[in-house]
Parts: sequence; C-alpha cells; structure tokens
Amino acid sequence: MKTLWTSFLAALCLQAPAAQAQQTQNIEDHWRPDCGCYRRIDWGTESWFDPTYPDTFKQDFDFWPVSRGATKQPLVIWTHPGGGVKHIPVQSDPNNPTLYDKIILPAKAAGFAVASIEYRHPVHNDYIVPPPHWDIGLAVQSLRNMADELGIDPNNIFLIGGSQGTLNVWQAQQTDLKVEGAQGAAGQSSLVNAVYAYNAQATYRETENAKWFLVPEDRKAYIKDFRKDHPQYANFGSAASSVHRLSPPIMLKFEAPFFRRLVTRGEAKTHHPDAGLKICEAYQKARIGSLCQAIDNIPKSEDYKGFTDFFRSHLK
Repeated sequence: MKTLWTSFLAALCLQAPAAQAQQTQNIEDHWRPDCGCYRRIDWGTESWFDPTYPDTFKQDFDFWPVSRGATKQPLVIWTHPGGGVKHIPVQSDPNNPTLYDKIILPAKAAGFAVASIEYRHPVHNDYIVPPPHWDIGLAVQSLRNMADELGIDPNNIFLIGGSQGTLNVWQAQQTDLKVEGAQGAAGQSSLVNAVYAYNAQATYRETENAKWFLVPEDRKAYIKDFRKDHPQYANFGSAASSVHRLSPPIMLKFEAPFFRRLVTRGEAKTHHPDAGLKICEAYQKARIGSLCQAIDNIPKSEDYKGFTDFFRSHLK
C-alpha cells in the first residue's frame, strides 16, 4: 500500500529516455488571439498515455511572449505540479489567484516570456521503461534551439515549478545532457541561470530519504514499501547528491515549517520541508552556500510570490 511518505517522493531522478528535438513547424500557426499566447507547440516527438488521469500527453508547450514580435526576452520555463495542471488556463481571478495570475501576469510585467512545458516524470510516470528522467533538460535545449522563432534570449533561461515540477531542481544540477539516448537539440545546452521551487524534493533515492529524514526504527519498513511501489527505484536520482561547484542559484520555499530533526513515518509530510535544508547543506559542502536559499512557512497563497525579483537578480 502506498504511504503518504511515498507521495513525498514525486519529482526527481536519473537515466535517459529517447526524447528528441522538435520537428519543423510553423510557430505562428499556434498563435491564439484570445490568450495572447501560442498553444501546443511541439518541443519533442514523444507522446504517452497516463493511466492516472487517464489521458494522452505529448512533449509540447504553451508560450506567452511579453508582446507579440518581441525579441531577446528572458524566458521562464514553468514545470507543472501533479493534479492535472498540464497547461496553464487563460483565466484571472484577483480574489482567488490562479496560476495565470501567479506566473504569467507577473512574469510578463517584469519583462519575462513564459513557456509552460509538458514533460514526463521518472517517479510519477514510472510505468515508462526506462524511467523518463531528462524531459525538462531536453525541453530547455529545444526552446534554446527555437530562440530566434520565439524571440527569446538563449542566455537567460530560468526554471520554476512546484511539487512534481521540482524535478527542475535535480535537472538543474546536471552539468549538461550528453547522455546516450537523450537526443535533444544538437549543440544546445540544458543549463539555466537559476531555479525557483515550491515544495521541492531533495532525493528520490529511498535509502537517502530513510537516512536523511526518518528515525532509525522506521527506515527498514519505509525502504521495503518504497521498493514495492516503485520497481525502478534503483534508477532514481538525487538533487542533493548531484550538487557541484557550478550548480545554479536556487530558491526553495516550503509550505510546512522545518522539522530540523529526524521524523517518524507518521510525522512525514507529503512535501517534507527539511529537503530544502538538505539541498542547501549540499551547496554549503560544495562551497557555494550563498547560492541556495530555503524558506519555510510559505502559505499556498504566496507559493510563487517574488520569483521575478529572484530571477532578475540572475540575469546575464
């Protein structure tokens, strides 16, 4: 039976799928005047059926320019959480802010274009073999390859996401995508300027989660249950264990307060806040501690508040 702690692990990993760069397409055919955006542009060629919803998805993205025809726009790439939030709807409600209000409007006001990508996730989509770990990085490569068509600045690309979408934290630690089977846009980099993550994960390795966050008496049963629920566990990755001297600046915000101690499985949060402390500890060990910020007690209403100021401080 899946536990609450199991769902705490729904966003990071290793290995490489056979995703490929986008095919030739006329981006202007995707323009939608009603939203002032481009809908469903392909960044890759893979599609997959997700029995959780159920529905079929593909490697595509929606794109909101600051203005149509703008050039050299810094780009924010949104990596959605679970729960069916695949493409940001065009709607606004100041009294109950939507993702459109929280991501699109502030980004455009600050001079950033936004791409909302669809991607496969190694834990959430762990029925796919081998685990699809690389989609976010491949999407970064593909969008860089379309820089002239989209009017974006390939030297200023940022990642933002929550929960499942904090696979972006692991992805940002990878030096670059030069892995057999990961066929991105030839010659393009998957590196980004900075990452903003809400309710991020430190690792998807069951032994690391047990050692880093659980009291000793609960570790064995947790590991056994996790491996039963996730047969591909041996391939899962770790953001904290991937940190290196060239890791990008990162802002980590958590809804729950930090524990700052080992917890029982009963206490474990779906989004365990001490994951942020563990990632920043790894940054400290890499001697780049100033590049990692972890903040707790951030209510859902303020989950992405301030991301534009953070990204502005890391423009090239």
